Amino acid sequence: MKFLKDKTTFFLACMLCVHLVGSGLQAAQVGRNIEDYKIEKRVDQLLLLIQKRLVIMHEVARAKWNQSLAIEDREREKQILRGLIEQAHLRGLNEKWAAVFFLAQFDAAKEIQKGDFALWRQCRAQTFEGVISLKEDLRTYIDQINGEMIELLSQIYSQLPIVEGLILERPLSIRATDDIEENIWQLAISPLRS
Repeated sequence: MKFLKDKTTFFLACMLCVHLVGSGLQAAQVGRNIEDYKIEKRVDQLLLLIQKRLVIMHEVARAKWNQSLAIEDREREKQILRGLIEQAHLRGLNEKWAAVFFLAQFDAAKEIQKGDFALWRQCRAQTFEGVISLKEDLRTYIDQINGEMIELLSQIYSQLPIVEGLILERPLSIRATDDIEENIWQLAISPLRS
């Protein structure tokens, strides 16, 4: 009888250990899933910001077309990039990587504008009506998006290997759209891929 009692105690002790270990693993799994969810949410937010920034470039192109402005303004680009790198540094981001990221955004934006200009030249488009102000509205909006991007990048930068996988899993609706060609989208997200 004592043997049976000891065996039963041993069995119950083993079951308790299995339960406790399983609960601990389950809690760790839930914790990991919460962290994964947070990263996924931030990646989705960042992709949406990249998309918004690219789509608004059609409005930037219209404003530049109306004012006969060049698509590329290297001095302004350098000035903006310096400010973005400074903000990125303050948020703990690697300055060189931040420069690469934002240069990719600039290049993708210019590609959209070049495509629009080429189409309008071919169609002999005149000036557009109802164009949003470049200096007062569009640039302010783009600056706001850039700031939000830096904030999100500071939260996911250490997770870049995971970020690439998440980007590839995202549905097409938060990737290229009718307003953003696939090659331009790939250019914009290229710094997020290892």
